[in-house]
Amino acid sequence: MHPPITAPGLYDLTDDEYHSDLVPGGSASSSTLRRLLPPSAPKVVEYERAHGRPPKAAFDLGHAFHKLVLGRGSVLKVVEREDGDPAWNTNAVKAEVEAVRQAGQVPLKRAELAQAEAMAQAVRDHPTAGALFAPGTGLPERSVFWTDERTGASCRAMIDWLSILPGLPPVIVDLKSTEKPSLQSVVKSMGDFGYYMQDPWYRNAVESLGFAYEDIDFIFVFVGTKPPHLITLFRLDYDDLIEGVKRNGEALDLWIKCTESGVWPGYSEEIQTKPLPRWVHTN
Repeated sequence: MHPPITAPGLYDLTDDEYHSDLVPGGSASSSTLRRLLPPSAPKVVEYERAHGRPPKAAFDLGHAFHKLVLGRGSVLKVVEREDGDPAWNTNAVKAEVEAVRQAGQVPLKRAELAQAEAMAQAVRDHPTAGALFAPGTGLPERSVFWTDERTGASCRAMIDWLSILPGLPPVIVDLKSTEKPSLQSVVKSMGDFGYYMQDPWYRNAVESLGFAYEDIDFIFVFVGTKPPHLITLFRLDYDDLIEGVKRNGEALDLWIKCTESGVWPGYSEEIQTKPLPRWVHTN
């Protein structure tokens, strides 16, 4: 395990080291800030800090896909039943899956590994996405730690791909898997999952390394999980970027309030009323 992080800068950490939060007293990350705000709540963050996030097949596929594209990440381990049945419904297989997780590896069914490999190949074959991740053009999975100037809070970000070539402006590339990679669905995901907050947060991280904020570019690469694994590349527009900055500020203030007070509220304790969707009254 890497020693505690006490100074800002660019670090080469494993995924487990980054998510263990090596900053004494804790640090704010984009995923944490996004889960502080509705439709989530601070209570969710408090619970996950104490118990971790439960494993999901979608997370395993995403980890495998990232490793195959970026060349970094946990060991991928195919788990199969002795009779060749792909189902993980025997006690022996369930125990093996748990042992794989405890060893810090990613358990996969053989079909899931093939799926991740096909997705990674789609990225390599794509004329624009493939060029973004070309060997020698960037640093994979680098962690940045910095101090927020306004609040003094410790902050962190793990960047999928950071291109900081001499003489060129820095480019952040974020790799995401999705069942629906169309532009319309990508735009919906940007709002549903708060990705519009992730963009300015990561720009702040790279800015802390000595780059001008306005020179930093951020490109999302959404890759379909189903054949033919179509790809949409997306760049946030200016107004949405500014909204992300605003929401990050609100979430960071809430993070500081919760960590200092030790109080992590859930939803409102009051009885609430809100009009139902309009379609309810049109049928």
